[in-house]
Parts: sequence; C-alpha cells; structure tokens
Amino acid sequence: QTAQVQSVSQSDWRALESEAKANPNDPHRWLALAESLAVGGDGKKARRVLEEQREQLKGSAEVAARLSIVWEQVDDLSEAIAAARQGLKLAPHNPRAHARIAILLATQGDTAAAHIRWMAALNLFPQDSQLRLQYAESLADANRFDEALEQAAQADEKSTRAYVTLARIHGALGNESQRILALRSALSSPDRDQRATLELARALADTGAFTESMALLEQATQDLSEFDFGLEVGRTFARFGAGDRARATLERLAEYNPERYEVW
Repeated sequence: QTAQVQSVSQSDWRALESEAKANPNDPHRWLALAESLAVGGDGKKARRVLEEQREQLKGSAEVAARLSIVWEQVDDLSEAIAAARQGLKLAPHNPRAHARIAILLATQGDTAAAHIRWMAALNLFPQDSQLRLQYAESLADANRFDEALEQAAQADEKSTRAYVTLARIHGALGNESQRILALRSALSSPDRDQRATLELARALADTGAFTESMALLEQATQDLSEFDFGLEVGRTFARFGAGDRARATLERLAEYNPERYEVW
C-alpha cells in the first residue's frame, strides 16, 4: 500500500504547499504535500508537516488511513499504527482497516496481534481474495509457510502477484516443481510483469535448467526502465557466472541512472 517512490521536484512540492496554505482546513491538501515530500526523499520536512498539522489531520477514517501510510513512509511505525487504530475506531466494520493494522503489527514483529486483526478482517469479508492473499504473504514473512500455503490456496487469485506468492511459499517448502509451475502460470496471467520472468529464471537455475534460465534473463533485459528490477537482473547474471552479461546490463542501467551509486 506504500506509494511508489518517485522523484519530486522542489516546484512540485512548493505548488502543493501553496494549495495547502490556501485551503488550510482540507486535510487531503496537507497529506498530499507530506506524501510528495516523503516519496521525494525529504522525510524530515514531511514529518514536520504532519506534526504541525496534527489537528487538521483528524476526523475521518479515510484521512486516518492515508495518514497511516505517510507516517510509515517517514519510518515512524508507532505513529503509523496510532493513525491506523484511529481509522479502525472510526470504521470498525471496514476489513481493510483491520488489515492495515495487521500489516503494521507484523512489521513491528507482533505476529500474535497481527493474526487477530487478520482474522477480524477475514471474518468481515471472507470472500475478499486480495485480503486473504495479503494474509498469506504476511504468514510467509513470518516463516509460517504451511499456513501461508493454505491461505494462498483459499484466495484462488489468478494474478501475477498471487502466483509469485505461491511460488515463494512452495520454494520455502522445497516443492520445486510446484514453484516452477506457479511461475509459469504467472507468465501466462493477463497482468504478467518482468519480475515473474526473473523469478522463473532463478527457479529454473536452482534445478539446473541453465539454458532456459539464461534465455529468460536475456528476455528480462528488454525492459530495464525500473532501476531496482534492472539491478536484480544484473546481479542474477553475475550470480550465474555470466560476468559479461552482468556488466553490460549494469552499464545500460548506469547510462539512464548515472546518479545511482549501486550500479558502480
């Protein structure tokens, strides 16, 4: 649920700041400003906005939910949980409010409390496959893979995300054939993305199928527009002993992202 990180120019947040000051009683204007600063890398300034506008950032479950996300973006988990709890208080029958707290509690390491909130969310909306998939992911994060597999199977999602999650769980349980089957299904799903290609390449390499694995990696290099993904492709080439292909991939990344030190 965290917003995608992107570069935010000074003029962008200055414009949002002007809008917020022109509409000081609109919490969404202040949240838009804080979000812009947070995703732009200025967490300190984003935090100052949130602290200075505490009174304005109250009132509705929608505002509380959005506020929780921004607090998480500035790495303040306690404030994020407090805002999520306020959102739940205002909307106790909203399953996503319970799920939001569950995710934060799991991040904090309180898996027992997170489990209670997940159960509350699923009791309110048991047919919500995305909620159940999120719960499966949370269980996998806690290394509770047998339970995660049960929840992922019940979710019966046909998305790339669901198949990749299933593959991760099967891999942890040592079910390599099921892991590969799930990733092949991900590549056939309507919302397929390159990450499934990369994960399948890794899974095949783990079983010794290097020819197909390398072919998939080459396919993944066709679109390196997302920096972190391109970095993973380059590192995977290196892991497989293909130093020349790793170097070529990272050099391409460096051309488009000269400011990112990771490629060097």
